[in-house]
Amino acid sequence: MEHIVITHSVEETHALGIRLASVLRLGDIIALSGSLGVGKTAFVHGIGKGLGIEGAMPSPTFAIMRSYPLQPKGELLHLDAYRLHQQDTDHGLDDTPPMSILCVEWPEHVPYLFQQATLFVQIHLLGPTERHFRFTYTDVRFERLFHHENARS
Repeated sequence: MEHIVITHSVEETHALGIRLASVLRLGDIIALSGSLGVGKTAFVHGIGKGLGIEGAMPSPTFAIMRSYPLQPKGELLHLDAYRLHQQDTDHGLDDTPPMSILCVEWPEHVPYLFQQATLFVQIHLLGPTERHFRFTYTDVRFERLFHHENARS
């Protein structure tokens, strides 16, 4: 299934991430594609906020991966795979920990991570603050994300 959402500001991008967090479960993988500066990290920040993470969530560009504890259990893993290569599979990422939610920026660099059901999100720049989100998924529970009164499609 596929769904399109347009956001018109960073605040709306955060709000979309917060809404997504409401349907996520431990073990989920979100693959985020889009050019540099399109808003992937801003979207993940919204997801984190929706999961109860407070404070800054800096881009993991130089750290490769950042981990944020979730209450009462689990963690949000934020991976920036930009500097990883498809042939390099020895990163300890082959199996997503079952007690985590994994958000992957630049998923095309680590396609081996997506053996299980994944929510694919492609983000495109429409204007200075407008973003076009294309969600592709097989799990019908993600439909709840798009039945929200503020979703624009």
